Amino acid sequence: MEMGPQCDICFLDFDLDRHRPKVLPCGHTVCKACVENPGLGTKCPTCRKVSKQNKKYLIRNIVYRLMRVIILCCKQGADETFYMRNV
Repeated sequence: MEMGPQCDICFLDFDLDRHRPKVLPCGHTVCKACVENPGLGTKCPTCRKVSKQNKKYLIRNIVYRLMRVIILCCKQGADETFYMRNV
C-alpha cells in the first residue's frame, strides 16, 4: 500500500479539502484541520517553536499545488509537465 504525504499531527493523507497542507512559519507542514484546532495553540507540534502569525494567513504548501496538478492531469489524461509551468 503506497502512502502519500501526511499531516504530522493526525497522520491523515493531505487532500484538497479539509486536510489541505499548510506551512507553519518554522517550515513544518500540517493539515488545515489540525491548524484550525484550538488545542494546537501557538506552537509547532514538531519543533515547539512559537508562531505569532495568524493561522488563516498560512501559505499553501507546494504539495497542495502538486496535488491539484496531478488531479487535473488525471481527469484530462494530460502529461504533468504541461501543467507544471502553471504551478
